[in-house]
Amino acid sequence: MRCEAAERELSARQDAAGDDRLDEELTSHLATCHRCRSFRDASARIREVARVRPADPVPDLVPGIMAEVGRGAVNLRRRREWGRAVAAFAAGVVAVAVVAGGLPGVRRGPSPALATEIPLGIARASTEVTSYRASFRVVEHGFRRSIPRRTFLVELAFRAPERFRVQVHDRTSYPGDAWPRNDMVLAIDGDRWRLDAPRGCPREALPACAPAGRDIRVLRGRPPFDAESALPTDVILPVRSLAGTPRVRVVGETEVLDRAAVVIELEHRDAASLFDSLQPAGVWRPFFPQDRVLLTLDAESWFPLAVEVRAAAAPERGLWAMRNGLAAEPGGRLLYRAEARSLGPGPPPAWRPFTAGDGARDLGFEEEPFGPVADRIPAPTRVGTLRPYRAGVVGGETILAYADGLSWLRVRTTRGWAGAGPFGGFDSLAERVRLASGVASWEPATGSLGRRVAIHAEGWDLVLESNLPRAELLDVAASIPVRGVAVPEPGRVTVAEALDAAPFAMYPADLPLGYGPTAATVEDGGVTFLFRRDGAELDGGGIRLFQSAAADLPPPMDPDVLAVRVRGLDGRYAPARGELEWVEDGVYRSLGGGALDLAGLLRVARSMRPM
Repeated sequence: MRCEAAERELSARQDAAGDDRLDEELTSHLATCHRCRSFRDASARIREVARVRPADPVPDLVPGIMAEVGRGAVNLRRRREWGRAVAAFAAGVVAVAVVAGGLPGVRRGPSPALATEIPLGIARASTEVTSYRASFRVVEHGFRRSIPRRTFLVELAFRAPERFRVQVHDRTSYPGDAWPRNDMVLAIDGDRWRLDAPRGCPREALPACAPAGRDIRVLRGRPPFDAESALPTDVILPVRSLAGTPRVRVVGETEVLDRAAVVIELEHRDAASLFDSLQPAGVWRPFFPQDRVLLTLDAESWFPLAVEVRAAAAPERGLWAMRNGLAAEPGGRLLYRAEARSLGPGPPPAWRPFTAGDGARDLGFEEEPFGPVADRIPAPTRVGTLRPYRAGVVGGETILAYADGLSWLRVRTTRGWAGAGPFGGFDSLAERVRLASGVASWEPATGSLGRRVAIHAEGWDLVLESNLPRAELLDVAASIPVRGVAVPEPGRVTVAEALDAAPFAMYPADLPLGYGPTAATVEDGGVTFLFRRDGAELDGGGIRLFQSAAADLPPPMDPDVLAVRVRGLDGRYAPARGELEWVEDGVYRSLGGGALDLAGLLRVARSMRPM
């Protein structure tokens, strides 16, 4: 039985529509297939569905918007399809609420293919969105005990490749005038960047600590697609968070305003980039990394229609809430909701997000003509539909940038790299990948960086950074006319070599969906294994397993630790670091990295076996 057939049958059995004749074949397949066991377990856990209801009436914007669409104001290749999406979204407001159980009319058994179709669809659509304008109504719960609910209007505008503006209007009724309003503006215009936000003050100390005035920061000489001043565009299309993943967790399918809509589930740590547009600065309530995010996407354009956050049911969340000065929030409680209020034509070609004033800090990027720069460095010969955008030098590096809609690629090159490990600040356990022209290092996307490939070659070091999916980015890297060689990294070995060198080590037999081994090291009598996903690790951590011959647990590094039972033994869990520790058979073992909550770490620990 193939995986696709197994997943279809598992999905059908959720709706009591399975084929009993496949029992033996399915059981045999599940016994040997980690992917399908993970699909079965995730499907069993995700039993909540979306209830869709219209919110309060709003003015009908369809005639004006569609008139502009007809005049070409929305500059997209698939104009007719996007026009229908504009009409659907602008005709009214939709609120999405997750409820236990289900309701008639919501299809609870979505096609298994949809889980892989969504990331691919988002990746394809990313080249088609060249301009955009929208507004969202945001409701935040639990900010402070005296302010249980805050409301905001967020207005966004974008024009590819790098013109962007988001303005947040705080509509909250605060207890008094001493409370600062969370109004802010973030604007980006090519090599210029501006942020106007309230002056910083810890949420717990408000309003007494609130300083007067505003923090206004302006940058110029900004390199293209700069990580420190990036465009927060995942609320337009979730390219960074979803396009590079192999599959997503589909909660259900429904219809929104007579259009097909899909609700998917993520953990907040995987959806953080969705909030960068809606919360570009200011003071907001924190979220637990494993809080649940429900994202409603239009099934045709993949435009995010609603984003909702609900409290996780993890037992360690209570300690986290106490440390952050939050009231107790039981699992499932609504914490945050953003709903699209309007979607309209993007700004005209001549639009500028802001006018730069005096006092801008210069980041030092010196613009040069693209062609001559590309001629003097190793440049890719295959970039798909991307087109040359900007080129220049900064800090001893030469940069080429390509773009198409929301898709982008940046190539940084240098001749002077003498640091340890690959050029570009890669993790010491970055995955090594093979290209047609040698080897390279791979890093998934993080909260501030895109997916990256580093190439170390004779006389050159290069880093390619992009929001393209892994296969496309590796194909671009393979087209660069250099031969990549491995960077010497002391202690680094293959997984098999690590297991041979450390016979006391155990290895997990069951990892969460999408995770696989990327590297291993053997140093000072200890062995480390790193497991990551290909597309994105937005917290940058992944799953790290460290083991060394030691009879006792070392002193705890954190003041707050929880005593837990691990594989039938006494262990401890440090919520601040997301690390599980225990001693078994005279071997100290730790499992962490930030990717999983306590329940997830315990599941991986239970699956560990001697090799």
